[in-house]
Amino acid sequence: MDSLWRVSAEFVDALAAVYFAEPDSGDDGRALTPEELERMAQALARLKKWCTDIDLKTSVMLIEAKERKPPKSSGELDMIWISVEAELKERLFLHIPSHRAKYHNKEDALSEGARAAFPKAAQELHHAGNCFAVGMNTASAFHCMRALEYGIGALAADVGVVYEVQNWQNVLDQIAKAISDQGKALPAGMPKSERLQFLSEAVSEFRYFKDGWRNHVSHNKVSYDESQAAKIFEHVSSFIESLVPELKERA
Repeated sequence: MDSLWRVSAEFVDALAAVYFAEPDSGDDGRALTPEELERMAQALARLKKWCTDIDLKTSVMLIEAKERKPPKSSGELDMIWISVEAELKERLFLHIPSHRAKYHNKEDALSEGARAAFPKAAQELHHAGNCFAVGMNTASAFHCMRALEYGIGALAADVGVVYEVQNWQNVLDQIAKAISDQGKALPAGMPKSERLQFLSEAVSEFRYFKDGWRNHVSHNKVSYDESQAAKIFEHVSSFIESLVPELKERA
């Protein structure tokens, strides 16, 4: 969305054109040039989009009226801006510091391939990023742990273990046993070695997440500061990325 500063600057430019074309004492005024009319139309269109994005309904209605019948005086345009200001006073806006702004609506926490393989996990990371952006650090960690649920579910399904809603320790023990059984059944060779290495490393990572963060955040045992939340977000994102293309979310 365009910034209010940019939108207002364009609007003020259009307002100035109308103002200087208006009749003054001893002056009949002049018609706006095609360029000025086009500039006004563009300014109104951008302002309408901005108002629509933040739901300033009255201002949108006024702008649409002037789009159908272009304003002929600066007073008509003033009424639009007065409406915008009045509606803005009824809204609450949050400031996001620049170092956290990149996490807001973050779409690249996972690659396109990882988002396709783990769409629900990607959505949880999206929520985690937004929580982090506004300073809700523990909530961000919580959503990261929710993202991991889809990873452990995919790992369990891959080795034939049923995972619904159960203790991570139990399911990881079952997964480890299934991996051991697969190791005995698979023929020797590089494919076996690579698969067992991938599965074993994944289980180890999940145990790390369980003991380091999940148990604590899930049972209200701890709160996280900004540095810790950022570390969790980056670690979880990287780990889910590493599960692709071997694993994907269960349907």
